[in-house]
Amino acid sequence: MAFIMLFNLIIDPLGIWKIFNVKGVNEYKPQQYSHQRLYKAVDLMKQKSDTIFLGNSKVQNGLDPEGYQALTGEKAYNLGLGGSTMEEQLRYLEHALYNDPSIKNVVMGIDFRSFNSNRTNVGDFDPNRLSKSSIFFTKDAILTTLTFDAIRLSYSTIIANKQGGDQHSFFEHNGKRSEFTIQQENQGRKAIDVFGGYIHASLKDPSIYGQYQLSQKHLMYFQAIVDICKESNLQLKVFISPSHVTLLESIRNAGHWNLFEQWKREIAEITPYWDFYYYNSITNEPINDNMKYYWDSTHYKKEVGNMVLSKMYDLGKNGIPSNFGVYVTKENIENHLQTTRRLRDFPNYLDPDSAALVKNIYNELTKSSTRSPVYSMKEMALRENINWSLDSSAAGIKYVKFPLADLPNFSDAPLSLQKEKAVMKTIQGTPITHIVNTSWRAGQANEFYITEKEVIISVENSVTGWGEGVVPSASEIKAYFAKAPYSFTYIIQLN
Repeated sequence: MAFIMLFNLIIDPLGIWKIFNVKGVNEYKPQQYSHQRLYKAVDLMKQKSDTIFLGNSKVQNGLDPEGYQALTGEKAYNLGLGGSTMEEQLRYLEHALYNDPSIKNVVMGIDFRSFNSNRTNVGDFDPNRLSKSSIFFTKDAILTTLTFDAIRLSYSTIIANKQGGDQHSFFEHNGKRSEFTIQQENQGRKAIDVFGGYIHASLKDPSIYGQYQLSQKHLMYFQAIVDICKESNLQLKVFISPSHVTLLESIRNAGHWNLFEQWKREIAEITPYWDFYYYNSITNEPINDNMKYYWDSTHYKKEVGNMVLSKMYDLGKNGIPSNFGVYVTKENIENHLQTTRRLRDFPNYLDPDSAALVKNIYNELTKSSTRSPVYSMKEMALRENINWSLDSSAAGIKYVKFPLADLPNFSDAPLSLQKEKAVMKTIQGTPITHIVNTSWRAGQANEFYITEKEVIISVENSVTGWGEGVVPSASEIKAYFAKAPYSFTYIIQLN
């Protein structure tokens, strides 16, 4: 046991223990991406910064703390979390303030998709690890040193480092995503294909624009962030992230433009903000293989992030187009929306190839029916009408399962979508790790996986009371889940 702990502490696949890094052994941390919420929760315990960058992957990829320090002379940490909801961003802000009360500024990048009611917290989000000042004597300390999954992560880290060549960890020391990893992600692909993939996913995914519903709950979490900043005397600067015009066109083609405008109005009622997400000289960059401003239709480069920071702080604005960035209040919001509509409809203003790309993808998605499929999320307590059985056992763990047929209307939506978007939580709200795009189940409790016919969950013997040699019956498994029900959220098709 001591050897296992020492091995995982030294290899440190997530970069949270930081005992030592050796090139060719553990310098490169490829596992950080899939465990970024754990990594940043621990990293924040050690950071001292003047400013926190808050947001999702757009902020994570595009706001550069070094560029910010060059502009303002202050140190910043990029707390962007890929796919994060408003609740996650609120909890991580609280965590940052708990560990560093000297923080003075918050720069927050928001976008339309984060306020979709179909958007749920990502599987590796665990509020129980937050508002702590040390990882020692926590569940995460055990998970990263004394589990089979920790050994697997360490082993895969060693193998990846042995491959040689140019390698970089997912995150830089200041929390920003490494540009090398973004370049590697798109290496060998044409820009038109990269953009097309993002547009296709945005139009189809119910948690993006596939079926958009403006969430009052997410707006309340955003209001809470604004309130905390006021109460803590933090200077808050909010901006709408400048994604490419192809996503604006996706919103329009999906029929959500009125909701998009209403969202901007709702934000203006809560706080003034800088809007960079409309038709302008930066967002309208023609798609080509040597793009200056964008990695893809969603993520902007740090050159754009530096323009955003310069505009908001009124510093070094040379070279920034005058039509990039509008300061929006509840007094001028209607004029701003009207101007955006005029730009949108102005002949020859929108790059025609970008508009045609979105239109063609939208038509392709809808050509088989008169309407796009409309999806929604359904939450069900795994308590009654579930036919439980034992799948297999491992050291300290039982894998239990139930048929997909037990979930009402589950089969109405594509299985590929279900496998990607399903969410499971305990009755206390703790998320269960979702194993996606693999049939392998790690020897670890609190994970679930969707097969072609079943949902399989790993539960810990010490929690269920089933010993190593015990083979629980269907009724015993059902009794356990009736006592401590899990909730399962999945996608149903409404039309």
